[in-house]
Amino acid sequence: FLVDNSILKIEGPPGVAYRYTKARTDKVRSDVAANVAKWGDILQGVDEGDGWLRVGQFYLPMTHDKVPVITPLQGAPAGAALHRGGATQPRRSPAAP
Repeated sequence: FLVDNSILKIEGPPGVAYRYTKARTDKVRSDVAANVAKWGDILQGVDEGDGWLRVGQFYLPMTHDKVPVITPLQGAPAGAALHRGGATQPRRSPAAP
């Protein structure tokens, strides 16, 4: 799956915040090393079929305001590496995914 900013073109936040649960407000704390899936990252995960991607123990919303931000990759290599964002606190505006 690709963390895709090609439609939204958000300039502020570096990506999509991981969640502990499928609640949009349940974002992973900034002191956790993998708290953001950065724009352009390729992820291995499980599409839960309800608008959420499960990546390890965390979740990512696949859309923001009905716009896709996590998209499936066609023909992705079977062993594609899992990339996770760094430990820095992203600056999020209210419109951040």
